[in-house]
Parts: sequence; C-alpha cells; structure tokens
Amino acid sequence: MGLFLLLGTIWDIKKKKIPIVLLACFIVTGLLINIFWPKHSAPDIVLGVFVGCVLYAVSYVTSGQIGEGDGLLFVATGLFVGGISNFALLLWASVLCAMTAGIMLIAKKAEKKDTIPFVPFVFLAYIGQVVL
Repeated sequence: MGLFLLLGTIWDIKKKKIPIVLLACFIVTGLLINIFWPKHSAPDIVLGVFVGCVLYAVSYVTSGQIGEGDGLLFVATGLFVGGISNFALLLWASVLCAMTAGIMLIAKKAEKKDTIPFVPFVFLAYIGQVVL
C-alpha cells in the first residue's frame, strides 16, 4: 500500500491528478490480497470501501471540490486497511492538509482558490499509522 501511495503522491504533486491505471492496479491488488491472504473480516472491508464511496459521492455533490480520484483512492485503501483504519487515515490526512493549507494562507503562499494535492497527506498519514 505504501508503494501505491508513494507513486500516487508523486503523480498528484506533479499533475494534480491520480492516474486511473494506478488506481485500478491499487484496487485489483487490494482485492487479490483479500481473496488469497485475508487480513480483515468481510464487514470490515466493506466498511473500508464505504468510506471511499462516501468520499466519491461528496466529490460528485461538490462538483469536484474534492477529487474523484481521492474517493477511488480511499476505496482502494479500504481494501487494504479496513473500515476504522481507513476512516482514521482519511481523518488524519484531512487534518494534515487543513493545517498545511492554513499555514500557506497565513504565510501568503496560497490563496483560497488554490488547490492542494491530497495524496501526499494520505501517504504521510499512512506512514504515521504504520509507525505508531
């Protein structure tokens, strides 16, 4: 999962977009791992995927204020870490992103209309979950 998030981080920083091929590989890998080496219960995996589906729906409702790729990314991470951990991942990534955005606004390095790539914060939050 860390490798996929690292690759997604690089793409998100460079292009402000996550390639659908990377997301598809990420999801397929998560499905295969759960079929052959299940680590979480089926309800936990469904809950993890649900977190991503809700984020994807929020993207649709907000007309893309949150990227669709971010929703699909959390569908994939839900396959790897399950429900509660995926929700925690989303929460910590959001907190890190909000803190960074706030600092950038205060320092006049960004404006309200600017966008910030989100996957780097997901990667950092994941590293935090693994280490702690």
